[in-house]
Amino acid sequence: MLERVWNHIVAFIAVLVVIAAAPAITLAAALWMASINRVDLDEIILSVMVGPPLCAFWYMFIATITRLARSKREGVSPRNGFFWAGGRLFGGWFLSFASTILTVFMVSLCVRELGIESPSYILFPALFLGIWAPVIINLLRHFMRYFTPHAPITGAAAGVADDQATYVGRR
Repeated sequence: MLERVWNHIVAFIAVLVVIAAAPAITLAAALWMASINRVDLDEIILSVMVGPPLCAFWYMFIATITRLARSKREGVSPRNGFFWAGGRLFGGWFLSFASTILTVFMVSLCVRELGIESPSYILFPALFLGIWAPVIINLLRHFMRYFTPHAPITGAAAGVADDQATYVGRR
């Protein structure tokens, strides 16, 4: 019985380590695949199938942390419930998968149109950026909000609420 519990603990820790090291693992894989200077369809399929779920976990955590920071700074709802986390997990997977497929199509179009002989130097780094695009964009958006000077939000935008209120008839 104790051995079974120990095996479950070791498996759980191994999964956490893989998820925590996912950016480094996918970057190392992209650099390795680019360095061998050949394009293998199995490597592309493996990257497209494994990368987005790993990105989805990171996106869930990054989106939750950036939303909590925004709620603290701007006073909006933190949206930190179980269903919000599930939505971020699914959304991160979907966005990563979509950007990865778009990257593969765009790189193949560029390679065909430009007549590039060895596309591995372009494909695999672009594939890495395509897989991690949702996380990168979320972090960039967060830091652009954080570092740009802005006045504190105290109410609705001037003129918009008044126009809508007279249209609805509440003021």
